[in-house]
Amino acid sequence: SREAYDEGARSAFSAGADGRRRARAALQAEVGSRWSALQHAARGAELFKADEAEAPHFAKHVLRTCGADAVDSLLRLLTLDEAVQSGGQGHAEDGAHSELRAGAGALSPKE
Repeated sequence: SREAYDEGARSAFSAGADGRRRARAALQAEVGSRWSALQHAARGAELFKADEAEAPHFAKHVLRTCGADAVDSLLRLLTLDEAVQSGGQGHAEDGAHSELRAGAGALSPKE
C-alpha cells in the first residue's frame, strides 16, 4: 500500500514537472521573441535620432507596444520560476498569480 502511494506520488510529481517544463520553455521562447522585437525597435530608433520632433513619439510607441509585451512576458516567467522555487504548483498559466497577470496586462496598449 505504501509502495502504491509512493508510485502515485512520483507519477503525479513527474506529470506536474513536465507541465512546468513545457510552460517555462514556452515563456522563455516568448521572452526571446519579445527581446528580439525590442532590438528591432532599437535599430528603428536610430532612424529617428535626427528628427527631434518624431523621436519622442516613436519611443512612446515602442514602450507602449513592444516594451509592455516584453515586461508582461518577463513577469510571467519570473512568476513561474518563483512559484517553482517556493514549492508551489508553478502553473502561472493555469491561474496561479492571476492578480499579477491582470496587473501586467494593464500595461498593454488600449488604443
